[in-house]
Amino acid sequence: MGLEEVKRILDSNYADSPTIQELVCPAMMNEYKLKRAFKQLYGYSIHAYIIHKRMEKAREILESGQFSVTEAVYQAGDANCSYFISRFRQTYGFNPIKLKK
Repeated sequence: MGLEEVKRILDSNYADSPTIQELVCPAMMNEYKLKRAFKQLYGYSIHAYIIHKRMEKAREILESGQFSVTEAVYQAGDANCSYFISRFRQTYGFNPIKLKK
């Protein structure tokens, strides 16, 4: 258990990510310590890590060529397509439509 367990939970549930309160028990630490320790170990806040995982998953889905941008956004766990596209462009430097084959 601990931070590795929290990361495993987030990696497998990025689309429907748990709340910080739901991660406190597997982390075996209070909310403040969890947030601080996670960022120190992984270089991202928990929220930023979830966004990062969603970006990675959406890119992976789009590179497969099987889904539209909208479908990739929803599969990656985001509900706001236009905001997601904006974050994607900030993260990767190009629009996600460029990955469609």
